[in-house]
Amino acid sequence: MAEPPRILPQDASRRVPNLLHSERRYPTASDSHSEARMREFQVVILRLQGKVREDEDAMTDLMNERARMGWDFHSIQPLPEQKVVVVFSRDA
Repeated sequence: MAEPPRILPQDASRRVPNLLHSERRYPTASDSHSEARMREFQVVILRLQGKVREDEDAMTDLMNERARMGWDFHSIQPLPEQKVVVVFSRDA
């Protein structure tokens, strides 16, 4: 009966992958194919004056200022006492 081939220590490293030094990489949020993109948010509470023209100017100035800084409009929510919460977002 033939004897099974012997594996010498130097041969073992070629046949069995070293799991501690694996080249395998797991996806991260920064990978282009990853669906989970990190977003950064900014919240602004804007006090309205109750005067249409002044409120429009204040809102327009806020939107334009944030757009120049790279922020995208996300949502707006009214608050009591003539205030609104405006939320902006951008890629982190």
